[in-house]
Amino acid sequence: MRSNLDLTDGLVFSERVTTLLAEALGKAAAFALVQRASEKCYRTNRPLRVVFSALITAGGHPEELRSRAWSAFDDDLSLRQTDAGIDRVLARYLESTASKGTSL
Repeated sequence: MRSNLDLTDGLVFSERVTTLLAEALGKAAAFALVQRASEKCYRTNRPLRVVFSALITAGGHPEELRSRAWSAFDDDLSLRQTDAGIDRVLARYLESTASKGTSL
């Protein structure tokens, strides 16, 4: 799996980075920035994480935003996010079935 992730030069994380940035920059600006970084990554064969970090710094954005975006490329983070998402969905399901008097 690791080698497959490496083949994408980080492009597989572009949606996660867009979502993270949308909170700080708005959806349109976040999408445009990630699209620009992705295109540059593809053209230069440099990892998206590196290209993206340079664009954030050059754009005068706060270091905290660059740091948060950098960490969005960590693959173990996705596992923790997936677990949390599954827990939320399961909790909602259990709440809805409990109110209807049914169970798993």
